Amino acid sequence: MKTKTTSRFNVGESLRKAQKDRGVTNKSLSEKFGVSLVQIHRWRNSTDMRIGHIEAIADYLDMSVYEFLERGE
Repeated sequence: MKTKTTSRFNVGESLRKAQKDRGVTNKSLSEKFGVSLVQIHRWRNSTDMRIGHIEAIADYLDMSVYEFLERGE
């Protein structure tokens, strides 16, 4: 029998809310991580992201991974 996941973090929503809470722009994120604004846009509209990116972004925003992810619940 397969089990279903009943709760999933929405990483894009987490990023959007965390940016707003911390006053961080897309441009500052793109400069910090050396990615294009298009990539930041993709992250902000994504439901998942590599854990390494999540950890780095959470660290940059001065919060734990859990604190970051719970914004997308």
